[in-house]
Amino acid sequence: MAAAFLSELDIVYVGGGTTSAMLTLWQEKGLDHAIACAARNGLILSGVSAGAICWFEDLLLGTAEDGYALWPGMGLLKGSACPHYRNELPRKQSFDHHVLTGQLAPGIAIDDGVAVHIIDGVVASVEHARDDGGDAFLVHADNTEVEITGVDNTGLKTEPLQPGFRLTSSR
Repeated sequence: MAAAFLSELDIVYVGGGTTSAMLTLWQEKGLDHAIACAARNGLILSGVSAGAICWFEDLLLGTAEDGYALWPGMGLLKGSACPHYRNELPRKQSFDHHVLTGQLAPGIAIDDGVAVHIIDGVVASVEHARDDGGDAFLVHADNTEVEITGVDNTGLKTEPLQPGFRLTSSR
């Protein structure tokens, strides 16, 4: 039933919310497999916040109880992703730490008001909805030192995400 419904769509847009609850429900109902199959057949997947990161392999989720938790995503895009990157400092610090320590795969970090257009695992463009300095970044462990307020960041590298970058999951 879900597969038939999805086959009639051109695009799926997923809003923000509790990513873990959403993914658990999708798994219980078999929607995760139906969505993945539809995507392989051309369905465009999109979203904001939780809906932007659910498509990746590794996720860092905000939780009321523990602050942040690691969670597996759908795995349709390689690596990890973090929304609200420079807009929520504790989230940024946690994401940076988990990438640096190898608990999360290298990934992309997206500020509010920024969209990353990915086609077949390759960044096609980074779009800005406003002129407030927001951007998207590639975050990975490296033997460099980058100054990030409040984080022991030795070995962490952040750089602006550029079109043509291919998403990978190597840790």
